Amino acid sequence: MTRSEREVVDAYSQLNSSCKLDQEKIILSGFSQGATLAIYLALKRSLPARGFVAIAPASTIIPSHSEEFTSFVKTDRNPDSRGWILVGDKDRFFERINVLHSSMKQNGLESEYVIEKGLGHDYPKDFALKLGRALDFVLR
Repeated sequence: MTRSEREVVDAYSQLNSSCKLDQEKIILSGFSQGATLAIYLALKRSLPARGFVAIAPASTIIPSHSEEFTSFVKTDRNPDSRGWILVGDKDRFFERINVLHSSMKQNGLESEYVIEKGLGHDYPKDFALKLGRALDFVLR
């Protein structure tokens, strides 16, 4: 288990022990490296998450493991699991995220993929609106 994975799992355990979390409504999310970690943890099932919302994910968690997502996408067989990804067409990771999304589709992971025209590695201006749609999609 990586350090970041362990830290998130520990934080989840502490939060769940102090107030019981609704397992049906947990969504892992983040931006850039945090988005990548959210995808990784959701697909690996490190936590009981309904799915993930990833904003401008980086292409990998560990730079030397560029194909790490493929194995998790292939093994994710939870029919209730869903993912939502937003990436800009000017993002330096755009091509790799396209490959990731294609792998999700090929392996039957229900996902929505939003490509923002002209956006680099950043949040879109109407992020709050898009986040609401993302949460609705994952919880559906």
